[in-house]
Amino acid sequence: VPQTVSPRLIEEYNRRIPITKQIEAEMIPIMNAPGRFYHNEKHIRDCLILLDKHKHLMTDPESAEWAFWYHDGVYDPKSPDNEAYSAHMARCSLLEKMVPENKIDRVGECILATSHELTSNLPDARIVADIDLAVGLAVSPEQFDINADNIRKEYAHVDDAAFMKGRRDFFLSMLNKERIFSTLTEYENPARENMERHLKMLANG
Repeated sequence: VPQTVSPRLIEEYNRRIPITKQIEAEMIPIMNAPGRFYHNEKHIRDCLILLDKHKHLMTDPESAEWAFWYHDGVYDPKSPDNEAYSAHMARCSLLEKMVPENKIDRVGECILATSHELTSNLPDARIVADIDLAVGLAVSPEQFDINADNIRKEYAHVDDAAFMKGRRDFFLSMLNKERIFSTLTEYENPARENMERHLKMLANG
């Protein structure tokens, strides 16, 4: 019968190996699994670069960093519930590491914000959502096209017509918003320019 690890041993392990390092080691193999062309370790690293740039705006940048590592932990292009499952993954993992409940809740809120369906009431989560969008949309035209190609590879199970319609619908839903970025408004124009350019490309077949 497996024995439960004592809290004392977990605390000692956390002192020896910081929780952030534990999470990184846990998630890198998951993020580099076959079939991940965009939602992979590079995507996390890109998010963390922007997090470092904007962390002065946050009350708990450590929870945001943990959220980025977990936010695509469960990624199935056929599922609408990836963020919810990823938040559950984070909760289970962080509970094992004896992270306080209120901090786990903040991590979960940040992860759920990356579904981009609703604007979170938590300011840090809004910044996390903005960063997640910025690394995909507010980049150079060349990088945007690379991102688009990698996302297409993740949707290899979808035929071209359905994929193009899905992308068109997504871009239009974003462009129809008064503001795409709730906090980091510096990324608004580059993101809009890329999406408008890509919509023209889709229209031209």
